[in-house]
Amino acid sequence: MNFDKILVAVDGSELALRAVAVGSTLAQAMGAELVFVHVVDPAGAIGMDGGLGESEMLEVLRDEGRNILDTAAGKASARPSSLRLQREGQPAAEICASAFEYGADVIVVGTHGRSGLARLVMGSTAEEVIRQSSCPVLVVPQPQA
Repeated sequence: MNFDKILVAVDGSELALRAVAVGSTLAQAMGAELVFVHVVDPAGAIGMDGGLGESEMLEVLRDEGRNILDTAAGKASARPSSLRLQREGQPAAEICASAFEYGADVIVVGTHGRSGLARLVMGSTAEEVIRQSSCPVLVVPQPQA
């Protein structure tokens, strides 16, 4: 199996940077294109108490997303990627839609390793991506202590 297009989902976390490293290494080994996607969840702008209105907070989240994408691209060891996608909506659905539209052969995503009640209560973007994706998903786990 060969991967020609690899999509890496990033959210600014340390675990997402591990996913960048894995995706980048895979892209180098396969000679694949690498693209990064960050999803701004508009629900995150609602109820955030920062003295800003919802539309202003959403713009702050968009700016933060652009910085996250720039950081991911800067950390990639594969040839520089010029493709950075920022989307808005429910993260798992938007990650899968990006992969489909881009024609990704694989999605690389980090997981926080939640299990049991925490996973049931909070849900997991990685788990939803696995369920919704039409292509393989490589899940990068949290490092063991």
